[in-house]
Parts: sequence; C-alpha cells; structure tokens
Amino acid sequence: RGRPGRSGSSDLFFLKVKSYQSARLCQSKYLALHLIMASSLCKAFFISSLSAVLAQEADLEGALAGDDQCSSKEECALNALQRRGQKVASQETSQLPEDCFENHVYYTERNGQHVMSGTHRSRVPSAAACQSNCAATPGCAHFSFWSDGGCLLTSDGATARSHYGVVAGPASCNDESTSSSEEAAYSPSPPPPVEVDPTLQSTLGVPPMRIATDHSHTCHGLHGSYSLAWEASGSTFFDQWLFLTEDETHGAVDYLNKEDAFRQGVIKTHGNHVNIGVGAKTKPLKRASVMLHSKQAWRPDTGFIVAMKYNHVPYGAGVWPAFWLMNTDVLWPHGGELDIMEYANDEVSKVTFHTGQNCQLNGRKLGQCFGRYKNGMKGPGPSNCNTNYFKNLLGCRPRQVQRSGEWYAKNPGVLAAVWDASGVSVYHIPKAEIPHDLQSDNPRPEGWGKWRTAYLPFDEHTCFDSAKPQEIVLNVALCGDWAGGAWARSAAARRTGFMSPRCRPGDLSHPDKDCCTQFVDSPTSESYFRSRAYFDIDSIKVYEPSGDDLPKLGSGLYRRGGVALKD
Repeated sequence: RGRPGRSGSSDLFFLKVKSYQSARLCQSKYLALHLIMASSLCKAFFISSLSAVLAQEADLEGALAGDDQCSSKEECALNALQRRGQKVASQETSQLPEDCFENHVYYTERNGQHVMSGTHRSRVPSAAACQSNCAATPGCAHFSFWSDGGCLLTSDGATARSHYGVVAGPASCNDESTSSSEEAAYSPSPPPPVEVDPTLQSTLGVPPMRIATDHSHTCHGLHGSYSLAWEASGSTFFDQWLFLTEDETHGAVDYLNKEDAFRQGVIKTHGNHVNIGVGAKTKPLKRASVMLHSKQAWRPDTGFIVAMKYNHVPYGAGVWPAFWLMNTDVLWPHGGELDIMEYANDEVSKVTFHTGQNCQLNGRKLGQCFGRYKNGMKGPGPSNCNTNYFKNLLGCRPRQVQRSGEWYAKNPGVLAAVWDASGVSVYHIPKAEIPHDLQSDNPRPEGWGKWRTAYLPFDEHTCFDSAKPQEIVLNVALCGDWAGGAWARSAAARRTGFMSPRCRPGDLSHPDKDCCTQFVDSPTSESYFRSRAYFDIDSIKVYEPSGDDLPKLGSGLYRRGGVALKD
C-alpha cells in the first residue's frame, strides 16, 4: 500500500506490426504478452524473465506495507510513499445493488439536456460517489454514471433511456439491503461533533476546471493582483481547521483532536505566532501530533494564492511533515492534490501535482518560463500528472529547486503557491526579502520571479477537470510508509544508532521491530523531537483575484462533519 510494485528486471520487447493501430495495441507490456498468443497482428519476442512480466500483472491492491519494495531511490520518495497511496475505487457495476441501481440506463431532462439546470458534468471514481453527489445537490432525483467516470445529475422530471455500460439510480437507496448513499461512498469513523457554518456554500455545483494558457512574458499566472480572502493567525489560528484523528501511513503517530492537542501542548498560541509539534508518547509505539484540514476550500480555476509565513518547519530522523492542498468532495486523486512542501528524514522536498487522469504538463511553456538554471534545481520527474501507485504512476514533478527540511527550517520566510486556470507556481521568499505587496496583503506575483522554485503549466487539452476546490492540509507524521520505509538510506537515521542488527529498518508490518518506530518510542527521542520536529508559524493566508466577489466554499470534509470518504 502506498508504493509501486517492483518488476525485478528491465523488459525489452521487439514488435512487428502491420499498422499504426496495431502498434498502439502493443504499447502496453501487459497487453503485448496476451497478444503473443491471441493476435496475428502483433508478434512480440521478449528478452527477460517471463516470471518478472507475470509478476507485474499480479494484483497488488491487497499488499501490506511490509510487502512493498522499491526499485530505486526515486520510487521510494514522496510520491510513492505518502498517505494518498489509496486503492483505486472499483467501478464494477456487478457489485452494485441491483434493486437500487439500474444497469445500462441513463437519464435526460425533458428539454433534452443530460444534466439538470445549475449543474455540470463531473468526474468521480464510482457510481456510489456519483449518487452521493446527487444526494447532496438540491433538486437532484437521478444520477447517471458513465464508464469514463462522468457523473451527470438530473431532476425528478427526467426520463430514462438505454445505453450500454451506464449505471443510473436515485438520490438515495431506501431498501434495507442497501446502505444510504453516503454510507455507500464512505465509511465514517466517529469524529468530534462539527458545527457547519451555513454561510459556506457547497463545492459540488462548481463548474469543472477549464485550462487557460498564460500568454504573458512573466509566466506568473493570469491575474495581476490579489486581495486577502482568508487568514489563520494569532490566538484564533486553530479555529479555522478540522482536526483529523486517523493515521493512514502505518506510522508511529497518534493524531489528536483540538482539545487534547491543546491540553498536551502539541499546539500552542503565542499572540503573533503558533507552534505545531510532536508531543509525548500517548500509547505504545505512538507519539502525539495533529493533522489539520481547513474548513474552507478555494477554486483553482478562478485563482488563489496560499501563503504560509513561517519561522521554523519540522525536520529530522523519522519526521514527515507536509503543507499541501487537496479536494475531499471525491475520492483521491480525482479531485487533485498539490504538494507544496513535503519530505521525510533528511530527503529534499518535491513539489508534485496528483490527479486521476492523464493530465500533461505543457512542456513548451515550462521551457520558456522556467528553463534557466537555479541553485538547487533538480529533475525533471514525470510530466504526466496521473497518479495510481499500483501502476507506477506517481504524478507530475517538473524540474525544480529542491531543498531539505533542515534547510527550510534554517531559512525562514514565506512558502507560497499561486494556482489559477493556467497552472501552478511555488515560491520560497526569504524573511528578509518579503516584498511590500505581500506584506500589505495585496500580492502581485509577477514580481516574484527570483523566488520561484517550481512551475507547473497545465496542458489545455488533457487537464480539463483535473482539479476541484482545494482545502489546505498541514500535518506532522512520524515513521510509516515514507519516513520509516526509507530509514536505512537516511544519514540522519543512521546517526540515531537505531539500525540493524539492533532493529529492522522499514519493517512496517512489525512496528515493535521497526527501527524508526523504536527510535520514536525511546526516551532518547524526547529532546530530539522537541528541538527539531515543530512548525513555528506567523500566519497562513489565502488571497483571491482583486475585484472578484467569489462565494465562500466549505470543504467536502467540513460539510460532512469531518467524515472522510473511503473507497
């Protein structure tokens, strides 16, 4: 879970085909193997172990963390090891409740439209998720889920029509044998009660994101100026967040709710800044920490800037902090995710975008706007943003400036991401160089060129609807899939003395024997984490384009009372 499988060898195929169409059939190594036996159009002779090829076809979805391997340092990095390595939701219609869902049927409105007024076609991972969208949309009576993931909502006056491969159904299933639409889409864990602000609108009716090319010479986005729209700072900093308590990284962390986090000193307010750190041991092999999700979400297509002004960020052996954006209206990664800062142990942070489709970065624009060498620049990584860790799809990560967590901790300032319909730019602005426009809450990113660390321009044709409204996430994890899995190759980890034969590096299936977990559980780590593993933050702010009167949106997680979607 959370890591791609390893093939064990490099497979070479010699293909003899009769047409371009036949060549397209042979692009997949898996398909090529079947075509050896089944098609006269494609004759493939391969040099490698047959067992290695067959192993690639094995079902990896049930694999435990301890079964995972890495074929290279890059595969063991952030993209392949982080929490969002969830299983892809099944779209098999045979598993749907027949008494409620209708196979090979879709609905149209009386005027011939495929969607009801005020809604748009969206992309979701399953029919159950499409039904959940319908249940949450006023006036929706039917949903139609298409084989490409398209979800269309229609009203009570819509009529049914036949079409092979489509699944349709009502807004909810009332039969006793079928759970409610919400239960079908996610399995709740009991969070503390959340009072939802009625002024925050739903994100489910938001139009899909359309990509627009930035034709400016500065390549810093579509909007010249922005205004303050949201702020978390000072004594009210933690009022803007949900506190999630579930850890999905096989880690040595115990995420606390807000009350317990204050009581145990994991979070603190100091007037003009706040601390978010790692606390004491709360249970065997676990230490206290927090995972924060903002209650609000913002639309990438209309544009926004998120900026964290910090004095210190966590770093060190076993430490896995993250400052990132994601959508919780649909199952990950279909709503999009942007990693602004994330790293583990002494590895470097990598800016990465994840989505559930073959969204490509605009290579021409990337070369035009970010082609010059900068100190610390590394890469490039994948240009396809599609993410499925079981198929070794890791998201897109262009050539960029990469620094370690310790470097960021010793170089305070502002970490900012500018996201609009043309793409994303990420910046690190040193504290002594913060420009007046940002200090006065009227940022103009076209003047920030020398501080840009990453640039992700989206392709107009392939990235349509690749991201939905984004919420901010801030957390400090310990050990687990990345920090624990990469323990053996970390110099910082080796300096702790917790190495083989004293313990087993990366043994996530047996936490009591895992080196990283043993270090976290030891008394010697108390002062280590206290001096390194904490955020010291002045503020996190969100800015929207000046002059735009945009509605305030509640994140999907917040509108569901803190209940996460489950596949």
